[in-house]
Amino acid sequence: MDEEKNIPSQEVLMMVDMFDCLDGQRQLELLGIFIKKLENGEIELNGKQITPEEVGIDDAYVCYSTILDMISAEGKLTDHQTQGIT
Repeated sequence: MDEEKNIPSQEVLMMVDMFDCLDGQRQLELLGIFIKKLENGEIELNGKQITPEEVGIDDAYVCYSTILDMISAEGKLTDHQTQGIT
């Protein structure tokens, strides 16, 4: 029965496809939003609040700040920063 819960739903697969279609800057923005919500305790899974540490982020604030720094230069990433993001 637990194995059935591990099968991704169509909604999850669709969200992954949509994320994959975003450019590198938009992916970073979305990750920043996710990390901020994670740090604020706004992310739940099966009714349980998920902490940043549970998903492997030791310092969510630093991660979020770094992402903001990367996209803050007039809202654009440099070519160097976009290498390998997509």
